[in-house]
Amino acid sequence: MYLPDYFDINAMIFNKRPIAISADYRPTFRITLIALVLLICSSRKKASLLKLHLFSWALKGTENMNAIYDLLANRRREVIHLWSIEPSLNRALRWGVSEAVFNLEGNKYLLTEKGEMLAEMAMDDDEILSKEKEFLRRIRKSLSEKKVTEFSKNWLNSNA
Repeated sequence: MYLPDYFDINAMIFNKRPIAISADYRPTFRITLIALVLLICSSRKKASLLKLHLFSWALKGTENMNAIYDLLANRRREVIHLWSIEPSLNRALRWGVSEAVFNLEGNKYLLTEKGEMLAEMAMDDDEILSKEKEFLRRIRKSLSEKKVTEFSKNWLNSNA
């Protein structure tokens, strides 16, 4: 398969800019979050793109995290229409696959041994991503692929 030069990870060039980029858009931040989701909240360390987007949205802030808690407790269903798709997540997934942090198996992303090491390092450091790790620990595997599909159908129907 031919890929244009701009897909070559070794050809990437980074330029220092006068304005700092928000952590949300930094690939290493996103890759670490994805690795944590796959380690803590996914069955067999594997998840669909849709599930990863839902977690990406949830991890944007306390309000979104609370919406997920409410959804899982069947207290709220209408909140799901706020769920968004993040282009930065797609870029991080592509980069993570190219760096062997994840593998793409069919339509699911699988955490590799390298990715598991990254996630474990993040788990061991109490000073980074503490709010996000607490959320993921509380959710664990209660947000199954089946529930994500159900939520996405509600989301699609509410946007139709």
